[in-house]
Amino acid sequence: DPRAWGWFAWLAATGAVLPFFLITWSTRYIDSGLVGILIGTVPLTVIVLSHFLLPDEPMNRYKTAGFACGFAGVVFLIGPDNVTNLEGSGLALAAEIAVLVAAISYAVQAVTARRMPPMGVMLRAASVLLISSVFSVVIAGATAPDGLAGASTTGLLATLGLGLFPTALGTLALFRLLDSAGAGFVAMSNYLIPAWALLAGMLFLGEKLTWHIAAGFALILAGIAVSEHLGARARRRTAARQMPGRS
Repeated sequence: DPRAWGWFAWLAATGAVLPFFLITWSTRYIDSGLVGILIGTVPLTVIVLSHFLLPDEPMNRYKTAGFACGFAGVVFLIGPDNVTNLEGSGLALAAEIAVLVAAISYAVQAVTARRMPPMGVMLRAASVLLISSVFSVVIAGATAPDGLAGASTTGLLATLGLGLFPTALGTLALFRLLDSAGAGFVAMSNYLIPAWALLAGMLFLGEKLTWHIAAGFALILAGIAVSEHLGARARRRTAARQMPGRS
C-alpha cells in the first residue's frame, strides 16, 4: 500500500534520520550535558502535541505536573550549572537549535505514529528501519563517501552494536509501547535515559553517587508516578461519572 510506505518514510525521517544527524553534528560544538538537557524537552513537546492530535491523551493537571517534575529531575541529574551554559551566537547557538529541532522531531514521530493505520509491530519497525537505512546511506554517500575507509574494527563493532540494540530493538519496543501505553508514557521514558546512563557509570566506571544524581532520579520516578498512576485514576473517575445511570 503506497500510503503505508508514506507513513514509514515519515516515521523514518522524523524518528531516525533527522534527529540522528542533528544530534551527532551538534555534539561537535556543545557539551553532551547540555545536549541531554535540551533533549529533555521531548516529553514536554509530546504532551502539547498529544493534547491537540490524540483525543485519548488530553492534557490534565497530573500529566502536566508529572512532566514538569521529570524535567526538573533531568536538570538535577546532569547538573544545574549546565542550564546556564547556553551560547548566544555562532556554531554553538546553531548546535543548540539543532538539538531542539531534533527533540521536536522525536516528539512528532511519537505522536503521529499513534495515528497511522493499524498493522503489526514487527512490520512497522522493520519497514521504518529499512527506509531509515536507505535514507542514511544516501546522505552519507553524498556528504562523506570515504567515511568508513579508515574505521577501526572496534568502531565498526560499536556501530553494529548501536544498530542492533538501541536502534533495532529500541524501535520494536517503541511501537509496542505506543500501542499499549500511549505517547505520553513513551515520552516520560525519555527522562530515564540520563538516569540509567549515570547509574551505569557508577556500576561499570566507578563513578560516585552524588546528592544531585539521587535527587534527580527520585524526581524522575515521582514524575512518572504522578503522570501515570494519579493521571490514570483521574481518567477512571471521569469515565465512571460519564457512564449512563451514574451521577
